[in-house]
Amino acid sequence: MYLTCARILAAFLLSFLAVADAAQAARPREGGEEVVETFEVPGTPRDRIYAAAKLWALGKLNSSRGAIDFESPEEGILIGNGVIGYPCYSLFACMGKTEWKARFTLRIDVKDGRYRMTFSNLNVMWPASFEDGRGEPAYDGPISRSRDRANLERAFHDLGIELREAILRAPRDADW
Repeated sequence: MYLTCARILAAFLLSFLAVADAAQAARPREGGEEVVETFEVPGTPRDRIYAAAKLWALGKLNSSRGAIDFESPEEGILIGNGVIGYPCYSLFACMGKTEWKARFTLRIDVKDGRYRMTFSNLNVMWPASFEDGRGEPAYDGPISRSRDRANLERAFHDLGIELREAILRAPRDADW
């Protein structure tokens, strides 16, 4: 009798945790849906940063809607849409997420010696799947889990570093 009650209690507890986790995953994050970071490139003129940023964005932002939606060399602004694979920084962070993608809008503001990257409209998406007799519908919506957001924030920082390296590698007299 005691063993049966323990099994029922364990099954109830596991069911409750599964439902609570699913409810948390389905709830969109409240506010703060932007990630903003500024990077320094000392001694680099705005025009050079802008040209390198535009080239980098055209090659890096994989979006079906086109990489750059708005550009203004006079104001030093680039705005585009991007899609990247879900960032994997550990084995456990990637379990079941190999086909996940992150979709976002990126705004790059350029000034002499620095640039600011603003990532907004953050969404995560994954295809429908069927595994072990259980179906999972496709999803394309806001990021709901803090650990997923933290992984994306780290990936966005890495993109900023990558852009800085592209700026430093750009020829000094690049005129395109």
